[in-house]
Amino acid sequence: MAQLYVSTAVPGRSVPDGNDRSRSAPLARPHLTPVPPIGHAERGLWSAHDGQDRGRFCSVRLRLTRVVHPGAVLAYADPDRALAFLRPGCLPESEHVRAVRRLGCRVLEYGCGSGGVTLALARAGIEVTGVDLSQKMLAHLACALGRESPAVRARVRVHHGDMRDLILRERFPVVLVADGTFQHLYQHDDVRAFLARVRHHLVPGGRLRLDVELPDLRALGTPERWMRYYPLTQVVTRSLDGDPSLLLAQRQYFPAELRGLLERAGARIRTMRVATARQENEGGAGRTRHPRLVLHCEWDKPPHARGEERQTRSDRAGFSPGLR
Repeated sequence: MAQLYVSTAVPGRSVPDGNDRSRSAPLARPHLTPVPPIGHAERGLWSAHDGQDRGRFCSVRLRLTRVVHPGAVLAYADPDRALAFLRPGCLPESEHVRAVRRLGCRVLEYGCGSGGVTLALARAGIEVTGVDLSQKMLAHLACALGRESPAVRARVRVHHGDMRDLILRERFPVVLVADGTFQHLYQHDDVRAFLARVRHHLVPGGRLRLDVELPDLRALGTPERWMRYYPLTQVVTRSLDGDPSLLLAQRQYFPAELRGLLERAGARIRTMRVATARQENEGGAGRTRHPRLVLHCEWDKPPHARGEERQTRSDRAGFSPGLR
């Protein structure tokens, strides 16, 4: 397993992982912070079919040609604390299950993490292929999967990789990006790269379902302790429990901006609505509402079909697109 590094260099510049020589302009000694690898006891999980039959876990030897924001990985080094912070603001897993069931029986889930949604889908009879960048979260998922029935384990496959670059050899009727995973795409270049991967992995007529946190202007204007909002980049950073080593960064996407990014990538918005996650407060003091933006969208034609159409138009115009 290759050591994973995260860089605090300026976004938009490529950072080699120590084994890969990037073709982009070299950086002036970027600060690289190693992310702790999985323990020796967990190393057996990273095979196509492990001996304990905990599902199918596939690893890729990561060569980071893109910048990985520290806030996209550091908080997940402690899965229990990350989940305790994030789960109250997420939609119920049953809502994702109902939506995916209506759309198909196989799903590609980006940001599967510790497997809350993944296992709920598998228990409902849906075949799930998960992708996540955090080794710690995937190890947490493997332990949870080991406690499930053989039928549930057989429906789950997990890949360790960067959702902006990982290419699988199959297509799916549904791609699910739940619980704010999309908010770890901090630059528009990241969004374009990711949506290209989504489009590649969808069958014709397939659907993308994603949800993000609806920005709270009042909270952004008066940030709480251990929280900071950067208005020029629209990124919120938080230190979980005040621990700076558990940094969480989430990009804030406003509805019109998100619609524009999807449409510019060729997607057609089918539905766009606001859903509410409700958190029970301690002592029975009512509920806290967490509004979330939920979208379903699709592409009219797969990438190869659009490429063929452009080629046909070029032939009619009497020139080859490869020549000028």
